[in-house]
Amino acid sequence: ELLARPASCLGAQRQLDLITGLAKASGAEGMVLGQAQDMAAETSAVPLTLTEIAHLQNNKTGALIEWSATAGAVMMGADPALLRRYAQSLGLAFQIADDILDVEGTIDVVGKATGKDSASGKATFVSLLGLEGAKLRAQDLVDEACTRLRRRCADAACGGYPALQAVTLAARSHQQGHRAVASGVKHAAHAFPHSE
Repeated sequence: ELLARPASCLGAQRQLDLITGLAKASGAEGMVLGQAQDMAAETSAVPLTLTEIAHLQNNKTGALIEWSATAGAVMMGADPALLRRYAQSLGLAFQIADDILDVEGTIDVVGKATGKDSASGKATFVSLLGLEGAKLRAQDLVDEACTRLRRRCADAACGGYPALQAVTLAARSHQQGHRAVASGVKHAAHAFPHSE
């Protein structure tokens, strides 16, 4: 609704780009597709592979994180490519952290029932990589995401925080996670060259 307001200072094309991107990220090319893939996987006789889980999660939570991360660049007329790659790494780390919380978390901390994935035999990053392997992969992805930003941002947005802990905290609440991602990259968009 905010993006579609006629009085926006963004200009019609940027508004359209943002609305289209959000529709794709939340619809049949993004979150809805990922949710459908997730539901199909729960009843499939064959568990998903690591590659299939990553693809599913990129469609599901990852698509919205990617939109959140790139929206600032689109608003500024900047090239969102680097932020897109940042978001893809961070989005996958976010989902791995969510899988870790399903194993290590409690309902009080996570805000939802835990242990459901292993109880149902669902293939997850933890079931395929092991708990420690999943933690290492999540940390690698966060480091990769932060490195992408450090290359362009003098005051690295990720510096000073235990990366996996930060992503785990974000994974506790999808809405808070999306706000954190959007807020964290909002200022980074200013460091990118404007597109012609």
